[in-house]
Amino acid sequence: MPVAAFQSTSRKSKTIMSTIKRLFLGPLVHARALNHLEVIPQAAVAVVDGKIISVHPQDTEFDSNGYEVTTLKRGQFLMPGFVDTHTHAPQYVNCGLGLDMQLLDWLNTYTFPTESKFKDVAFAKKVQTRNIH
Repeated sequence: MPVAAFQSTSRKSKTIMSTIKRLFLGPLVHARALNHLEVIPQAAVAVVDGKIISVHPQDTEFDSNGYEVTTLKRGQFLMPGFVDTHTHAPQYVNCGLGLDMQLLDWLNTYTFPTESKFKDVAFAKKVQTRNIH
């Protein structure tokens, strides 16, 4: 959920910036490093003016006074960071391959050849039943 600053102007034409404080409660999945995945089943993520300022288990003492609290629903989870989490069917079978490649090289090497295989209906059904749950 994007967090943005709220701007209002007083009668004296002074701009007042309000601090936006949000606390997200729910499962958290994130990578501390390329080879280290961390899962916190009941996390609290504090965000102030669009920046994550604190990540901790929910049972950790934290002054949430002044925070707008959002509790995630069953099946939802938090994954902070600049991460592209979408995929297309022809890319699904290539997940995890060519992570050291530039995008166009990866598309030419893996995705476009796989995409051409989708002409075969049996292949397409096999991939799609795994890709879409």
